Amino acid sequence: MNEQTEGADHGYTSESLKMLESEEGQLNAVFACFGSAVQHAQLFEQGLTRFLVMYNRIASDSVSVDDIGQKLTMGQLLKRVGQHVTIKDNSVEEGFSAAVAERNFLIHRFFLERDSQLESTEGRLGLLSELVGIEKRLDRCRVMINAMRIAMCRSLGIEDDWSHEYS
Repeated sequence: MNEQTEGADHGYTSESLKMLESEEGQLNAVFACFGSAVQHAQLFEQGLTRFLVMYNRIASDSVSVDDIGQKLTMGQLLKRVGQHVTIKDNSVEEGFSAAVAERNFLIHRFFLERDSQLESTEGRLGLLSELVGIEKRLDRCRVMINAMRIAMCRSLGIEDDWSHEYS
């Protein structure tokens, strides 16, 4: 295996790993990972919005994404959903609540609270690790909220406006 493809099976090339040797490269990587994590936050929010659109079709009340965290916790929302369908996994509430909190932190406070970490190699690499973790958790929750929407629609026999995206 040559140097160019050695890390390719892990998603890294020798060039991208070399980039992390300089301060500029580390900063670029932090900002790129931040952008990717924000994209995943937006995709989770899109999934949550679509879930709420379908929930609002069957519920007597109406819930928006802005209500989550301000007027309503994820736990309260899931209890309302539970009046119509059964959610067997107790970790769902915790995962979604954490995803909403991480999304808000990422968008509103990440660099305000982490700016001092940009000053050192250890700090920058720590930020990279944190951002990759946030991205993975948001992506898992995005997949889960989309699966819950699909399952809810099938269980209740209602048309899922977005099901064509997954076929």
